[in-house]
Amino acid sequence: DTGALFNATAVTTAGGHANLLTTALSATEWEVVSTAVYSQPLLIQNAAGYYGTGPTMAVDPRYLLVPRELRLTAMKILYPSWENAANIHSENLQRGNMGDVVVVPEWTDSTDWAAVVDPALVPGIVVGERFGLMPEIFIAGDELSPAVFTNDEHRIKVRHFLAVLVQDFRPLHKSNVAG
Repeated sequence: DTGALFNATAVTTAGGHANLLTTALSATEWEVVSTAVYSQPLLIQNAAGYYGTGPTMAVDPRYLLVPRELRLTAMKILYPSWENAANIHSENLQRGNMGDVVVVPEWTDSTDWAAVVDPALVPGIVVGERFGLMPEIFIAGDELSPAVFTNDEHRIKVRHFLAVLVQDFRPLHKSNVAG
């Protein structure tokens, strides 16, 4: 659709995804991002006049992706059993409904974070294998193979076709916080 995977352009324009923010991780910002993902419109036609006019996707993010430095903050947001606000202790009503924290060791910016919908519901990134998860293995190792007879070697060929692609921008949201 000509737009960068993560951008702040409105979904009613060509290439607009409205899935990029620059705010730090907090419970309030997690709710803002969850609402933004929930409100993403379904694609009905990728043509002028139809951008962003589909019904609401209505799916909340399941995973909160963070660098190691934000793990504790993320866990306090998604896993608290009690909230303590102004010395009033109450049960966290969102407990169990929020999702899971995933630490991404390759992320080098200690302030960036992302939200992802459960890929079983709405796949954003797809991994495809041509012949399944197991690669094709060819062995030339019987007693009639020339290499076995002349060189005492068994030749093995392994073939594995794998493709990784972005299927959809709607289940993905990123916050690039200026650090």
